[in-house]
Amino acid sequence: MIGSIGSVVFEVSSDTVRTFDNFKREGAARWAKHDVHKIKPVSEFLGVDLDKISFTIHLSTSLGISPQQEIETLRNYRDEGKAVSLLIGEKPVSTGLFTIQSLSEDWKTIDNHGVLMVADVSVELLEYVETVVRPVVKKQMAPLSASAKKTKNVSPAKKSANKAPKKKSKPVTKSAYRLMQEKQIASLKKKKGAG
Repeated sequence: MIGSIGSVVFEVSSDTVRTFDNFKREGAARWAKHDVHKIKPVSEFLGVDLDKISFTIHLSTSLGISPQQEIETLRNYRDEGKAVSLLIGEKPVSTGLFTIQSLSEDWKTIDNHGVLMVADVSVELLEYVETVVRPVVKKQMAPLSASAKKTKNVSPAKKSANKAPKKKSKPVTKSAYRLMQEKQIASLKKKKGAG
């Protein structure tokens, strides 16, 4: 086996010849540019970009395969957005999978019954990486002191209940006022008598 893309196997045997040409792989780094006043921008490396791969598959009925069926398989991968593995020499080309971004079909020969006999298909792939879900980190509050916990857990009603009641001054009635006067007079008389 030369390699494969999904279920399409590239091979050369006595019965079947399915190969590809013009294999190209393109990779790039991702950089961010931060503008700084009056000096050159600052570059920041963000990581590696997705790889792009392109090649051309030669399909012919004389080589023991059906070009129409092979093309339909590749179309389904493209139209369904299916991520498939790409192997060369039984080894994955990348740690990730690949999606078919575009197909360019060159129908070379069609017989008198309208059957596609020979075709070249140019395939463009883009590396596929599954969505990375980052855990949400909750901010931790500083632990409360014991006194703060008590005041935090006490309801407003309890807070008002726990407060010491203020002593209210009783209104002075006439009878009480007279008694006070009589006591004052009696104390004055005692002082005079003692003098």
